[in-house]
Amino acid sequence: KRQVAEGRTMIASENCAAMVREAEGFAAHAYPDYGGFGIGYGHHGAEVKADTVWTRQQAEEALRLDLIARSELVTKRLGSTVVSQNQLDALVCFAYNVRNWQVAAPFRLLDKGRPVEAANSLLMYRMAGGKVLPGLERRRAAERALFLKPDAATG
Repeated sequence: KRQVAEGRTMIASENCAAMVREAEGFAAHAYPDYGGFGIGYGHHGAEVKADTVWTRQQAEEALRLDLIARSELVTKRLGSTVVSQNQLDALVCFAYNVRNWQVAAPFRLLDKGRPVEAANSLLMYRMAGGKVLPGLERRRAAERALFLKPDAATG
């Protein structure tokens, strides 16, 4: 496992990017989301307007940059908590999708040194608009499974 407190930011791997691609799907045309607009693989930003159209290449570049930025935020939020690459990937995927993720149960439980409970708590975040969504259930289950999976390098 890597120590986040070593002063370097861990960056989400391709495993995380693949999970985000699978969960978000590709949208070439902007769509209404969170009071603004989303595009590509769930990208949001001031540059995304109702009439914005992207290629897959633009979406891939935005996803790469979004995951770097989210990795930096997650790493900062973790502070001195020790996480594996798989755990980081799961947390970044979660943080990419959940508002107010910084105070969500997985992070609070990690703060208390309870990683298995943190992984299980991911499953609570399966609702939107007051309804359980099958897509969110699948996403959270995939994040939990990745969080609990030992890294190949560390066994």
